Amino acid sequence: MNLSITTTALSLSRCCTLTPFSPPFKLTITAALAPNTGYDFTWDSQVGKVYDLATSTDLATPIADWPVHASYSDIPATGTITTLTSVSMNGPGRFFAVVEKDAPLDD
Repeated sequence: MNLSITTTALSLSRCCTLTPFSPPFKLTITAALAPNTGYDFTWDSQVGKVYDLATSTDLATPIADWPVHASYSDIPATGTITTLTSVSMNGPGRFFAVVEKDAPLDD
């Protein structure tokens, strides 16, 4: 199964407001190569940003209120494309969003 979505994504700034991300953001979800190991998520990314993989079972809930899926938070960009591999999908059907944030400043 290969699902590709191109959309205007939302960017979460430090002050926790959602703003449109421009240009259009591409998120691709594919079944992992090894059977029963989950899915791979690939998205357009920017150096200097970190990303959370958020999830919800209810699209009526604002994305800003979606919890992080498993421990997939503060994922650093790995260039212009970032990939998470073998993300588990245990539990009920759910929706996903990739939320962009500014990377923490080094002390």
